Amino acid sequence: MLESAAVRTALQSFIEHDQEMDELSGLEKRVVGSLTRLMKDVRLVRNDLHLAMAMINVLAETYLLHTPPLPDSARDPAAASAIDRHRKFTRRVVAQLQGGEGLWSDLAEAEEEGDGALS
Repeated sequence: MLESAAVRTALQSFIEHDQEMDELSGLEKRVVGSLTRLMKDVRLVRNDLHLAMAMINVLAETYLLHTPPLPDSARDPAAASAIDRHRKFTRRVVAQLQGGEGLWSDLAEAEEEGDGALS
């Protein structure tokens, strides 16, 4: 009787241990899947960031190479115009960010619509 209780306890412990291992294995698979998806998302964000950085670099280089300095008499009117244009620019950036699609898809969509954003 004592032996059967010991065997029963040993079998129960073995089964419980096996179930725990199955649960841990399932948890491990879910964690690996989550990390894999996270890494993919990070790569997408990194690609968008590299694209944005390249575009800003080209824009800055183009501006600096092709825009002559302003004469002193034109600085105040140019500054007032720049403030207004910057407000419009900021509103457009906010609108695109609220769309949630990302920079590349916004540019591709604009090009498909034919407004020449990439031309």
